[in-house]
Amino acid sequence: MAVVGLLLPIACTNLANMLLARGAARLHEMAVRVALGAGRFQWLNHALAKRRVVVLLARSAFCSRGRTLQRKFPRTEQELLQLR
Repeated sequence: MAVVGLLLPIACTNLANMLLARGAARLHEMAVRVALGAGRFQWLNHALAKRRVVVLLARSAFCSRGRTLQRKFPRTEQELLQLR
């Protein structure tokens, strides 16, 4: 449990740094797109499209991982009997 207590702040700090770096890159990207004539709606639509792809990939990965874990570690005796 102590190891988790030590690793959790490190992981949170790394995540915060990655989000800050991504935000800075987005500001640069937005400035370039606005300079080329893109409107706010076009930039927002592009940004949301990127997020949708990431969310769909993450959902599919987590759902498949969850199903795998359910098969490996059944919760009830009835589920255990169904696997046999």
